[in-house]
Amino acid sequence: MSEPCDMTEPRRVPSTERRDTDRPEWFEEFMQSRTRMGRSPHTLRALRQDFDAIATAIFGGSDDLSVLEIRQVTKRSIQRAFSDYADTHRSNSYLRCWSTWNQLCDWLIDNDYLNRINPMRTVERRRPERHHPKSLTAEEIGKLIDAAWQENNPPRSWPELEHAVVAVGVLTGVREAELISLNINSIRHTEQGPVLHVRGKGSKDRSIPFEPELLTIIETYLHSRTQVFRTRSSARRDAIDRFPPDDPLFVGADGERITVGTLQSRIGRLFKRASVPTKPGALLHSLRHTYATVLADTGINPYQLRTLLGHESAETSQRYIAAAGQENRGAAARNPLYAQLDRPV
Repeated sequence: MSEPCDMTEPRRVPSTERRDTDRPEWFEEFMQSRTRMGRSPHTLRALRQDFDAIATAIFGGSDDLSVLEIRQVTKRSIQRAFSDYADTHRSNSYLRCWSTWNQLCDWLIDNDYLNRINPMRTVERRRPERHHPKSLTAEEIGKLIDAAWQENNPPRSWPELEHAVVAVGVLTGVREAELISLNINSIRHTEQGPVLHVRGKGSKDRSIPFEPELLTIIETYLHSRTQVFRTRSSARRDAIDRFPPDDPLFVGADGERITVGTLQSRIGRLFKRASVPTKPGALLHSLRHTYATVLADTGINPYQLRTLLGHESAETSQRYIAAAGQENRGAAARNPLYAQLDRPV
C-alpha cells in the first residue's frame, strides 16, 4: 500500500521577497543602470517582477534564479516562456513584460553579454490571441455526469464508461488521442499515489498524478465492463488486475479499443443530453481545456502546468518529475472538480 502523500506544495518565492543576491549578477548590473537613469522605485519593482516571471519559466520552475546563466537565455527558451506567460496574463501585463525583457536583452548586447541579435525580436510584441474551446463550468460538468446516468443499457448506453471518460478528461487533461491509446497498465501506483502514464505527442512520456476518487471511478467502470463482457476478464478481485496489462483502458460496444468516431459520437450524445453547448469536434478538448483552466485558477505555476499537460517543452521539464513529483501532485490535487465528479454509483 502506498504511503499517504503530502499535499502541501512548496512555497513559491514572490518577487517582493527576493533579495538582489537571489538573481544573477548580470541582471543586477542591468538594474543598477536603470537606477542611474532615474527610474522610480515602482518601475524598478516592476522590472524585477517581469524578470522573475520569465526567468522562472526559462529555468524550469526553480526559485533559485541566481545561477541562471546567459547561455540559457535563447530564442527558443524565451519564446516558450512568453507563450506560457500569455496564457495566464492580460495584454497590458504581457506588453510590459515584453518591454522589460527587450530592454534587458538590448542592454546585454550593448555590454557584450550577448553577441547576437536580440532574441526578443522573435517574440510577438502583442499577446497572441488564444482560440481555445470554451472551458466548462463545474455546473456543466455536473450536468454531464447526471446525463451519463440517465440511460443505463450498456454497452450502447454505458454510464460507467461515460462517467470515467469525462472524469479522466477533466482530472488529467489528456488529449483525445492519448485517452484512446491508454491501456490498463497506464494506471500505475507510486509511493505518492496513483499516476496515469501517458504517451503524448512525439512519443514523449509523462506521468500525471491523480487522486483516489478518480481511481474509484475508473474501477467502477472496469467492474461494469466485466459484467458486459464476462469472458474478457479474469476472476481477480481488484477491477484493474482482472484485465491483461496491455488491454485497452476504454473500449467500445464490441469490446475492442474505442475508436475516435465512437468516442466522439458517444460524448457528443452525452453533451446533447446534458444540454451543454460546445464547439462540434472539440468535445474532448473542452475537457482538457477545463482541466488547464481550473488548475491555472488555483495558482499553479506555468512550469507545473506545462509538465502536466505535456506541451512541447515537457521533454525538458520531465526530468524534474521524480524530484518535483510531490509539487505536481499537490497542484493537480487542488482541482476542485474532484468534488463535482464524486457521484454515487
